[in-house]
Amino acid sequence: MNERKSNIELFRILLILMVIVLHYFSAEMGGALGHAIPGSISYYFIHLMESVSIVAVNGFVLITGYFSYKKENVKVSKVINLILIMIFWGLLLSLSTVLVLRPEGINMQIIKDIIESATNQCL
Repeated sequence: MNERKSNIELFRILLILMVIVLHYFSAEMGGALGHAIPGSISYYFIHLMESVSIVAVNGFVLITGYFSYKKENVKVSKVINLILIMIFWGLLLSLSTVLVLRPEGINMQIIKDIIESATNQCL
């Protein structure tokens, strides 16, 4: 039985919180950074928190590498399954966003753009 690595689990929890901070503050997603007044204390605090939290993705990559470096084999089916899940959710969320933001409807060009964007982001 493998022993638990509680320090890495704690690090993973911290990284999850940092990802939440990134999404909350993101100006592109309508977050706090888009509403802060440039030059104010809150604006600089938000930038500081975002700058500190930006390393979250790199931390997840390090954790994955730490647990994967001694593996003898890699199952291709797991990689393909992960890619298909990413494409599915990318398409589903993109289409639902278009339906909400474009009440006039969807044409074939929009669907092609969504499919192209989702597959490019996953691959």
